[in-house]
Amino acid sequence: MAKRSATTRMKGLPKKFFDRNDLFVAYRKAKQDVFQEKTQANRLAFSEYEKHLNANLETLHSRLTSRTVNWFRDLNFIGDVGFIPKDLHLASTASESESEPHFSQSDPDESWKRQIQAMGGENPTVSFRPMAAFTVDMYIVCTLWVNRVGAHLDACLDNTAKGSRLRRHQRSEETGTIGGLHLDAIGSFPPYYYAYKEWRDDGLKAIRLELEEDRKVIAITMDLTSFYHRIDAGFLLDDAFLEAVRFQELSGHDLTNEERLFTRQLVRAFANWGEEYADSSDAPCVGIPVGPSAPRVIANVLLAEFDQLVQQKLDPIYYARYVDDIFLVIRDHGQFNDGKDVLSHLCERIEPLDFNDDGQELHLKLRYAKDSQLVFQAKKQRIFALSGEIGHDLLDTIQSKIDEISSEWRLLPDLDVLETSPAARALAAGKRPNEDVNTLRKADDLSLNRLSFANLLRDHDQLLNYLPPSEWRSKRHEFYKFAERNVLSPSRVFGLVGYFPRLFGLAVACRDWKQAESLLKRTVRSLTTLKETTTLLTETKTSDTWKKFALTLGRVVHETLIQCYPLSGKKPSDARSVNLLAGQISELLGFESDSERLLIEQSRELFWTDLGRVPFKDGILGYMQIPKCPLPSWEGGIPDEQRERHAAIREFVKSVGQDVKKTRPLLLPTRPLSVAEITELDQSTVSDLTKLKKFVHAIRGTWVRPANDHEDGDWSTATRVTIGLGERKRQPRIAITSLAVGDSSWAMAAAGKPDLSASRYKCLTKLVNSIIKSKTRPDYVLLPELSVPRRWLPGIASKLLRQRISLIAGAEYRYDKSVVFNEAAIYLVDNRVGYASAHTVIWQQKGLPAHHEREELRSKFGLKLAEPQSSRCLKRVYNHFGFEFGTLICSELTDIEHRQIFRGQVDGLFVLSWNQDLESFGSLIESASLDVHCFMALVNNRKYGDSRVRAPYKDAWERERARIKGGMDDYFVIVELDIDAIRDFHSHQLPPLGDRAKFKPTPEGFKISKSRKRIPGT
Repeated sequence: MAKRSATTRMKGLPKKFFDRNDLFVAYRKAKQDVFQEKTQANRLAFSEYEKHLNANLETLHSRLTSRTVNWFRDLNFIGDVGFIPKDLHLASTASESESEPHFSQSDPDESWKRQIQAMGGENPTVSFRPMAAFTVDMYIVCTLWVNRVGAHLDACLDNTAKGSRLRRHQRSEETGTIGGLHLDAIGSFPPYYYAYKEWRDDGLKAIRLELEEDRKVIAITMDLTSFYHRIDAGFLLDDAFLEAVRFQELSGHDLTNEERLFTRQLVRAFANWGEEYADSSDAPCVGIPVGPSAPRVIANVLLAEFDQLVQQKLDPIYYARYVDDIFLVIRDHGQFNDGKDVLSHLCERIEPLDFNDDGQELHLKLRYAKDSQLVFQAKKQRIFALSGEIGHDLLDTIQSKIDEISSEWRLLPDLDVLETSPAARALAAGKRPNEDVNTLRKADDLSLNRLSFANLLRDHDQLLNYLPPSEWRSKRHEFYKFAERNVLSPSRVFGLVGYFPRLFGLAVACRDWKQAESLLKRTVRSLTTLKETTTLLTETKTSDTWKKFALTLGRVVHETLIQCYPLSGKKPSDARSVNLLAGQISELLGFESDSERLLIEQSRELFWTDLGRVPFKDGILGYMQIPKCPLPSWEGGIPDEQRERHAAIREFVKSVGQDVKKTRPLLLPTRPLSVAEITELDQSTVSDLTKLKKFVHAIRGTWVRPANDHEDGDWSTATRVTIGLGERKRQPRIAITSLAVGDSSWAMAAAGKPDLSASRYKCLTKLVNSIIKSKTRPDYVLLPELSVPRRWLPGIASKLLRQRISLIAGAEYRYDKSVVFNEAAIYLVDNRVGYASAHTVIWQQKGLPAHHEREELRSKFGLKLAEPQSSRCLKRVYNHFGFEFGTLICSELTDIEHRQIFRGQVDGLFVLSWNQDLESFGSLIESASLDVHCFMALVNNRKYGDSRVRAPYKDAWERERARIKGGMDDYFVIVELDIDAIRDFHSHQLPPLGDRAKFKPTPEGFKISKSRKRIPGT
C-alpha cells in the first residue's frame, strides 16, 4: 500500500476561524459524545483536561492556527488505537448433521471444548475492530469540524438516513428548510435507540400494510463489510460529491477556503492515524476511526447519493438506512425466483451497484468514492418474499422476538422475576455464538443477546438506586453467577465483553469485592481460552492484536473501578480492596495502573466533572451527600457568549439553596437535570413558564418553545395552575389503588430512616408494573398518603410518565430536624416547553396534621408537622390538558373551607388518605360529591381500605363508580370520569330536571368557573 506523504506542507487556519466560544462549545459536545461511548477509557482524561480548561483550549487554539501547523501529522496529538471484538465464527460441524441426535452441554467450558473437538482440527476464527483512542484535543477537533463543516453536509441527507444525525432545531414550517445545528445542545447526536427503533419498526409496519392489502413484497436487509475501515475520507472535497448531494442547494452554503483547509487537515489526520494501524493489504484506503463524532457524519454522508438512487430508481414501498444498515421493501410482481434474482434486479436499476468478479458479493462504486471499498456482506443479506397469512405469521414471529425482550424497559425491575425474565431466558438458551434466528438482520441471536444482557444490567443498576445493597445481596450474587455461566463463557464473552465493565462496575459500587475479583478472573480465563483455541483473522499491522485488545479492556475496566468507587465509602477495607483489584487488572490485562494516587480522589474528581457512575445531579436532588470539591478554580472565566447561560444556572443553584460552586458541573454536564427535576427543585417554575424555559435552556441546552404571549402570559394565579397545551382526546381515566403500608414503615420514615426493604419494594413494583401492563391504560395513578419512599418516587414516576400516565402519590415524611413534612407528590405529563418528554413535578404540603397524627409524632418521636408554607400549602386547581382537578391530603377533607375552594372549579377532587375512621370519611366523601359537585376519588391504606370513586349522579346505583376494600394483595381499579357530562350539566343556566337530569341538582350558590363552562349539548 502506498503511503501518503507525511511531509506535505499545509498552512494553518486563520486565528479568527475559531473563537474561544467555538472551542468551549466543541468541548462540551465532545465530552458528552465520548461519555456515551462505553468502549473507550477517556473519562479520566476529560476530567484532567477540565481542571485547566481555559488554558488547554487556548493551547489548542494556538496549535490549530499556528503558521507551522503539524497537528494532523502528530500521533501524540491525535491519539492511539484500541481494539474491540468484531466477530467469532465457528464453522459447521459434523454433529450438526440431520442424522445426528441433538446434544446440548449445559457447562459452558465443556460445551466449548466439545464444539472445538467437533470441528475436526479447524479452529474457530476471531477478528477485531480498531477503535479510536484519541486525545481530548483530537476529540474536540472532530467536534469543531462537525460544528463548522459537518453540519452542512448532514443537511444534505434526507429523512431516509436515520442514524448518526446531528441535533438540529425544528424544521421551518414556512419554508420547509432543515433546522440549523443546535449548538446549545449538550451532545452532537440524539440517543441512538429512538432512531434505530424507527428504522426497524417503520419497515415492519410498511410490510404489514402491504400484506393487509393482499400484495406481495420483497423485504431486504443488508449492510456493508467493515464500513468505517474501508472509507477514504478524501471524497469530502470532491466536486462530484458536492454536486451529487446538491450541497449548495440543500445546505444553503458554499464551502469557504478555510472550511476546505480544515477538512483537508482532518482527512490527513485520519489517514495518518489509519496508516499507522492499517492492514498490510493493497487496499487503496486506510479507513476512518470508529468512535469520534466527525467520522460518524463522514460515513453517513458518503451514502447520500445511494439513498437518492434507491428512491428514484426502485420506487420502494419503504427504504431507510441506519448508517450502513439498509432496510428495503419493494413490490413482488412475480419476477423473482430466488435471492440472486432480487440482487440482480437491484444492480440493473442502480448503476453503481454490481456483483464482484466471482458474482458472490455486491460492490457499490460511487463515482466520487473510487478509493473506498464498499462491499455488502453476503452472509448478512436477508431477503424475504412475503405474502398472505404466512407473511403475517413471519412478521408476528419477528415482532414477538423483538418485543418480548425490548418491552421490558417499560417496567420497574422486579426482584422476583429477574432470573426468569425474557432477557434472562434468551441468554440462558445456550445457542451457538454465530447462530441466527429466523428473523430480519437485526433480530439475530447476537443482537438479542446484547439487548437481553443490556436489559438485565439496566435493571440491576436501577435496583442499586432504589435499594440498599444489603437488601438484595443474594439476588445480586445470583446474577453474578448467572453472568459467569451464560455471558462470560468462552462462546459468549467475545460478543458481550463490551458490557463487562458495567457488570464489574455494579460489583464495585455495591462493595462486592470478592465477586468483582471472580468476574474479572472468569472473563480473563474465557478470553485466554479463546486466544488459545481460535485463529486470528489479522486485519492490522499491529504485531499482537490480542495484547492491544487486552490493554484496551484493561483501561476501560480500571477506569470503571475508579468511576464506580463508592463516594461515601470511608472503610479501610474499601481502599485495600480497590488497590488489590487495580493490581489484578494490571496483572491480568497488562494495563499499568496509577497505584500511587489514591483512587478515592480520582473518583471524586470524576463525580465533580459529571463523569462518574453517579450523576452529579443526584447530589443536587438530595439523594446523596456531595463530597468536597477537589478541583481547582477555573482561571480566565468563561466565554462572553456563555455568560447569560452561566448566570441563569447560578440563579437556579441559588434558588434551590445550593452553593454556587455547584454551578460548574451543571455548565458542562453529561447527564443534565431533566425538566421534571428542575420543577421539583424550584417550585416557582411550575407556574412561571418564562423562568422554566430559561432554566431548561441553560441547564439542558435543549430547544424550548419560543415565547408566546397567549401561551406564556397567564399560566397561573394564586389558586390555579395550568399544565399542558391542548385538550385531551378522551375522558380521563384514574387508577384507584389498594396499597398496604405498615405502621413500622410509617415510624421509620418519621425517624428519618425510611423503610427501603426489598419486600416493600417488591410489593410496590408489582402494583406499578401491573398498571403499566394493563390493557386499559389510565391517565392518572393515585397512591395513598405517606405510602411511597421519596427515593423511589422519581423512578416509579418516570416509568409511568413514559407511558403518558401521571402520578399523584402520598410521599413519606421529609425529615428536617424536629419537624417532618407530609406532602403529595404530583407528577404530571407536560408539553409546555415544546416536547412531550418534559414533565412537571408539584409538591403540595399538608397544612395541619390530623389529631391522631399529631399525637403519634409528638409522643413517639418528639416531632411535629412542619408549619404551613404559603406556596406549598395552597389548595390549587390543576388544569391538566383541560381536566381540572384538586388534591387534598386525608384530614384536609374535613376542612369545609378547602371544599369551598373547589366548588364549581374542578371536575374531580383527589383525596390521598391514611385513615381508619371509615364511617366518618365515607360520609364526607358522599357529601363532598354533592356540595363540591364533582367526581370524588379517595385512596386509602389497604390496611383499612374503602378506596372509592363517587359522583353526584341522580340515580343512586350510578353514584359509586368504584369501591374497593380488603384482600391479601395490592391491586387497582381503573375508572373513567365523564367530565364532559358533568361540565355540560353545570353549564346550564338552570339545572336540568326530570329525564334530562343526569346528576343531582347543584347546591345553592354553586357557580361554574369560566374555564369549565361550555355550550350545553356540544
